[in-house]
Amino acid sequence: MPQEGQFGITLKPGHRLQSGTNVYRIESVLGAGGFGVTYCAWDEKLERRVAIKEYFPRDFSGRTAALTVVPTQGEGRDMFAWGKARFLDEARTLAKFDHPGIVGVLDFFEGNNTAYLVMPLVDGTPLSEVLKRQPYSETEARDLLDALVSALAVVHRAGFLHRDVKPGNIMIQSTDRRPVLIDFGTARQSLGSATRSVTTLASASFSPREQYLENAPQTVASEVYSICATVYRAMFQSGPPVAIGRDETDSLPELDRAEAAGEISPGLATTLRKGLAYHARDRFQSLDALRVAAHDTSGATAHATAHTGAPKRAQPEVPPAPVAARPGWWRQGIALALVVAFALMAAGLALRAPQAGGSAPGAGAQAAPWPASALAPVAMSLPGAGTPVPDSSPEPDLCQGSEAACLDAARTRLLLPGQAHRVAAMLGEACARKWGGACAELAQLLLTGRETLAADPKQALAFATAGCGLGAAEGCTLAAGLLVHAAPANDMHADRNEAARLIAHACALHDAVACTRAGAPPYRASEAALQVETLRRDIETGTGVGTGVSTAVLAQVVACDRDEDGRACVEAGLGFATGAAGGTVDATRATMLYERSCELGNGFGCGYLGKDFATGQGGRSRDLSRAAALFDLGCVARNMEACLDLGRLNLLAQDYAGANAALGQKALGKACDEGDMAAACADLALAYETGRVPGGRNDRKAAMLFLKACGGNAATACARLGVYYEDGRGGLPRDQAAAQRLKDKACKLGAQIACRKSRKI
Repeated sequence: MPQEGQFGITLKPGHRLQSGTNVYRIESVLGAGGFGVTYCAWDEKLERRVAIKEYFPRDFSGRTAALTVVPTQGEGRDMFAWGKARFLDEARTLAKFDHPGIVGVLDFFEGNNTAYLVMPLVDGTPLSEVLKRQPYSETEARDLLDALVSALAVVHRAGFLHRDVKPGNIMIQSTDRRPVLIDFGTARQSLGSATRSVTTLASASFSPREQYLENAPQTVASEVYSICATVYRAMFQSGPPVAIGRDETDSLPELDRAEAAGEISPGLATTLRKGLAYHARDRFQSLDALRVAAHDTSGATAHATAHTGAPKRAQPEVPPAPVAARPGWWRQGIALALVVAFALMAAGLALRAPQAGGSAPGAGAQAAPWPASALAPVAMSLPGAGTPVPDSSPEPDLCQGSEAACLDAARTRLLLPGQAHRVAAMLGEACARKWGGACAELAQLLLTGRETLAADPKQALAFATAGCGLGAAEGCTLAAGLLVHAAPANDMHADRNEAARLIAHACALHDAVACTRAGAPPYRASEAALQVETLRRDIETGTGVGTGVSTAVLAQVVACDRDEDGRACVEAGLGFATGAAGGTVDATRATMLYERSCELGNGFGCGYLGKDFATGQGGRSRDLSRAAALFDLGCVARNMEACLDLGRLNLLAQDYAGANAALGQKALGKACDEGDMAAACADLALAYETGRVPGGRNDRKAAMLFLKACGGNAATACARLGVYYEDGRGGLPRDQAAAQRLKDKACKLGAQIACRKSRKI
């Protein structure tokens, strides 16, 4: 008999499947999707555990009490037969491959009016689950790319495409951490016939735009997109924007942020940007070109293959002309700039936020000019003290006496190999001439390192601070970020109050982004930190809060007072919010602890604090704008619940005057795709259905999202999906039986409106 559980109607443990002389005994269900169920089974003949994939498309088939899988009537019957043939094609396809990075085929057979595929049971964890714990480093991401390219090269040489490369279809083996490609459910059409129309099966964030379009050719460039999207997800814990919703001018937010912060090498950043290009023609046209570009740290290969898809032959580097008159000139340039940076700090140029009563940030506030007397020690520290810094530079034809020209020349040169030290020298001398933008640019270069120029965050902070003092807002924001995330390992210590002053000064220099950060965590002088310290002392002395606070919560408050990542503050806050701290709820103290956690960069603390501002709890006045800013911080810090709240506030709230539909769309998309939150998928589908997203109503996207949400047991999504099948909307076939099954499921899940006899939902 079949059983019904979290994966729907499946074969129950103990059931035996027979293939010739082989007998497989079902042990458990490993997972289920829209087209099949995967079981863990015991091979009674060879005495080993295996994985068995059963073809069982729920949308147009069902299972009888006798275990027979039967298609629905009409179009469903044709779809079932077509899918079954493709399923068996998958078995034959996999049987062609012998590669450690591709799951093999042990057996395949038909039975119960359906088909089964027997594969080795991979001892590991899906990459999608691995990435929920922590992102990959750049080295790990490059290794992942290499492994995928190696495995897919075998697939392509056999004349096939995988068509569904994504973290959920990659198993990371427990023994050696090697990625193994699974689920070749869409590897069914040879490259020779790839220009013919195929049924569109797309995975949000990981499928290129052509995979959503009918009659669009799919080639190796389509596979390149999916590989790069997977690497993007591995590094940033958030997939790229859904391709079908992008246009040619859209950015890649997480990649842009990481590149600006120096968290990714220019070479890999350029490779991912090209691999994720909007048009297939603009991507790499071969896997070899992708692999070569990914290992070129300068990014020159990716630029060279912009239109050909193949790397150009490397030209021998012409050695620079000797500078005999100035030995070690690039080191001298850096030394000059260091004198500038450290002298500015030694001169006591403490940055101050605008005084109370002055102009508000971003509203005409002026940055106070640095007094000439403060800069005097800098000039006196330079070689030839008492004389002006000469206007000449090591590359006069590049800088031409202009800071803008110097910066343009530096950025252009960095695209070429072997130029890091030359660029550092040029920027060093430009910084010594008191060009703040050059100081900030050199700080960014030193933060990331390049080629043989080693990364040095401490020197980067010095140059960024110098640039800030010379009027470069980008130097202020970079220095602030370094102070917020400073690590003792780099001989640096976090100073959030100083970071707050730097951000305020950047705002006074008319940096709009800095103005949005000024006054918000973590760039704010912290009252919450003092309150936490007071709370700890009160608890320890038994004053102010009574003696009923539990030992566990006391330990969390003490840890919060010394916290570095905010987790203990969140736990302590939840203790007060739920009454676990001492039997009574104390929302005010809970909110204060959430605020401290958010200041420390904890996304969950920001999310809980945002809820308090959204509802007016915890002693906070209701402030939806403040709530939105906090939800945004939480979402950026990978708190998917905060992404959900941010999306709902911007797309569904009726009384939020500052609603931003594009931001809401991205937030719900992130919670749906990366957080796998059915509620977020359902809300985003509703926004597409009602036209609340930029671009207006889109029933096809709504249908895809309702399908995913219903798979996660979102009752309203199942109900709406039933209507789509009933009406044949959103590209779905008109299927009354499927519509009724979905409404029945919605009813069981608690959607009372689906329990009514009326068709309208």
